[in-house]
Order: sequence, then structure tokens, then C-alpha cells
Amino acid sequence: MWSVNIFYGVLFILFFALIFIFLIKNKLIIAKENKDYHLTGQLKKGTDSILLHTSPGFYLYTFHIKKGRARLGHHQLNPDGATWMIPASHNSYYDFIGPCVLEIKIKIGTSFNEVDQLLIVNTSLTNELIFSYDRKEITS
Repeated sequence: MWSVNIFYGVLFILFFALIFIFLIKNKLIIAKENKDYHLTGQLKKGTDSILLHTSPGFYLYTFHIKKGRARLGHHQLNPDGATWMIPASHNSYYDFIGPCVLEIKIKIGTSFNEVDQLLIVNTSLTNELIFSYDRKEITS
């Protein structure tokens, strides 16, 4: 009987160790403006997505996609489960295929006292994405 308890104890420890490793690997960083970022393919080791700096207001985001394919997602906080899965508007996703330069006007709002998130994801499984961005507040 005690061997079964040890087995389940080891499984319990391994389960939480795997969750901890997953959370460390998938920690999102916030990209700084006017800096090149290299995002790996989704099946390769490394970062395949990154958050952009946001604050409430109306902004013109300029994206410089130097290589690869990307998807920009604009999300609001969903209080059920505390996830960022609710689309912020009817145009919440933008796809880019580089090389290109795109300008997008985006209204960043708040939901449940949390600022909307902008997330860039490399949509390729194996190829690298290289991009930079800039944002300017629109005041009129």
C-alpha cells in the first residue's frame, strides 16, 4: 500500500515541476519601441510571442516586419478565469507577411481596471520573425 502512495507522491511532484517549467518558459516580456526582436518558430526553442507596450488612449502603431509572418492580437481582460481572450473590437486581429511596413490606428482601452493587451505572435512553426515597432499618440 505504501508503494502506491509513493508512486502518487512522485507523480504529484513531477506534475507541479512540469507546470513550473512551462510557466517559466512561457513568460511574456514587453517589447520596447524601435528595437529589433527575433521571435522563433513555434516548434523551436525560444520566444515565439511578445507583448507590446500599451496605455489607454488612441495610438498609431507602425510595424516594420523585416522577415517572417506575424499576427497582432488586441485583447481585453476576461474576468471569468482572468484570461486575455476577449477581442477588444471587431478588428482585433491583424496578419502581417514580411517584409513590409504597416500603420494601424488602435484605441487602447481598459476592462475591469486592466489595460488592453497587444500581443505579436510568430505564426510560422519553424521560420523566424524579425520585427520592430513604434507608436505615437493621436491627440485629436
